[in-house]
Amino acid sequence: MCTKSVIPVGLLRRHLAFAALLLTILPLLLIRLDTKPSAWFDEGYKMNAAYTLMRYGVYGTLTLDGFIPFDPGTSSGPVDLGLTALAFKVLGVGLVQARLISVAFGVMSAYALYRLAGYLYGHPTAVFISGIALLFPSLGDVNFILLSRQVLSESTAVGLILLGLFVWLRQFERPLWWKSIWAGALIGAGLLSKTQIAVPLVPALMVVIGFRIMFLRRNLFHEGVILAAILSVVGGWMLVGNLLTPPDIRAQNTVLLLDAIRTNILTDLFLPAPSSSALMISILMLVSIFYATRHLQRRDWLQQPVAQAEIAVGIIILFTLGWYAMWSVGWPRYSYFGLLLASMVAGSISWKFAQWVGAYLPIRPNFLMGALLAVLFVWNVLPFLSEPRPNGFNETIACVREMIPADAVIESWDWQLDAFVGDLGRIHHPPQNYLFEAIRQFSHDQTTFSLEYDLLQANPSYLIIGPFAEWTSIYADEDVKNAFVLLEKFGDYSIYGRR
Repeated sequence: MCTKSVIPVGLLRRHLAFAALLLTILPLLLIRLDTKPSAWFDEGYKMNAAYTLMRYGVYGTLTLDGFIPFDPGTSSGPVDLGLTALAFKVLGVGLVQARLISVAFGVMSAYALYRLAGYLYGHPTAVFISGIALLFPSLGDVNFILLSRQVLSESTAVGLILLGLFVWLRQFERPLWWKSIWAGALIGAGLLSKTQIAVPLVPALMVVIGFRIMFLRRNLFHEGVILAAILSVVGGWMLVGNLLTPPDIRAQNTVLLLDAIRTNILTDLFLPAPSSSALMISILMLVSIFYATRHLQRRDWLQQPVAQAEIAVGIIILFTLGWYAMWSVGWPRYSYFGLLLASMVAGSISWKFAQWVGAYLPIRPNFLMGALLAVLFVWNVLPFLSEPRPNGFNETIACVREMIPADAVIESWDWQLDAFVGDLGRIHHPPQNYLFEAIRQFSHDQTTFSLEYDLLQANPSYLIIGPFAEWTSIYADEDVKNAFVLLEKFGDYSIYGRR
């Protein structure tokens, strides 16, 4: 007697293929998670906010200057900050605990990218195509593996947005307004974690929706509901932030946000001679745009939902490239969302090439793609096999907790120490406007920084100079020598006491 399978064979194969992909990338996401890379400025800013939420119940940051509710400097949203705070509460305060949240959203990104690749290019090849995107070599210290291992907002934002994008593109076959709302809610939540992605993404979505309304005669409500959902999530959270932030802090946050936009997001500070990484990113995106939009040359693309979905991906990459290369500050991290999509398209091109080789040589495309993935895996795993360079991070934290009195004021510009040294209310950091000035000077290719900061303005008893403060030279050597004496030095960190 024959019985029907409980799980369809095709669905079971898809799950098994993703499980194999997950088993490939998980070691790369978890090995030496506590030391590679070393904790740094941006991670510390977000961990300060997560610690503040966990310990004081305030959504914002805390320093000697007091609470800053909804501090825009964190560049994070309620999803990643809330979950990181929960990890601190349940698992204890630690760098690994915070980074595990990024790893979890990295897994979400991998799943969404795998499903998107399966929809666009077919599930038998999805594991190879998405695998290439997930294991793509780093460009300017930016790739899926590296950004999914750090307490940064990119992992959370891209995971949520990719999942929402997949749900939305699937609606091209049979639009369902409630699924578009679900997709918009996911994308909106992702944009709260990395709002700058909205600069290219929202206009790209508007163009795609406009084309579908004009050429396919789609219903305006069904097509526009995703934008309404996105704006509702983002606008609703902004309203909550304004209502819960005191007027004076709100004014400071607005000034800080406008300065960040002028310096990072809509600026003319892209380096006159772009780095090799920036050029490689731009070339990869450009190639993927031409490939993803190749369907426009065919007359029947209007009758093919999958082709329309791939064209939509190409348009999103196009808008990301335009913003990244022309109006952003040009950091490789700013290209990450478009770069991941472009890497997926590059995976499809690689599959086509493997098929072409298989037509002339007795080599199966699966074997060629598997060999390529093996090479990329080794390429990614090699940096994690060597012992990390001692940088003094943990030793500095231990020294501060044991040696410095609990009520002593500490001056530092290395936020990565904050969550681990006790009371955040005794730590003083240079204001954020000095960070934007440092970015402007660096983008103008100055060989040295000149920030003219008064390190005694908070009357600190101790000074900690770490990698970020050392790189920017915000604490002038002469001022340090006149006011402080070196007490301890651990790797990249120097602890000074007031004379």
